[in-house]
Amino acid sequence: MLFAFVMFGLGWFAANYSAMGENEADWTGLHSQLQLQHDELAFLRSLAGSAQNGLSIERAAHQQLLLKIGALEAENATLKEEMRVFERLIPPGADAGKRISR
Repeated sequence: MLFAFVMFGLGWFAANYSAMGENEADWTGLHSQLQLQHDELAFLRSLAGSAQNGLSIERAAHQQLLLKIGALEAENATLKEEMRVFERLIPPGADAGKRISR
């Protein structure tokens, strides 16, 4: 009877010890999977950050171009007005070679 009890205890211990190994293997697998997911998350965050930076740069460039366009349009209007002033200074009937051409 004592022998059967000892054998039962040893069997139970062996079964639980192997199950503990399986749980440890499961734990290790889950830990590895979690690490991979953390790495993927970091990568995706860096991609999103790069895209956001690219978008910010594009918006800044667009704003600068709009400012340059406005400045060029204002300069163009000023030059057209100056050309009208100079055209009025030319006497009527003057030589065509002295006329300002557009």
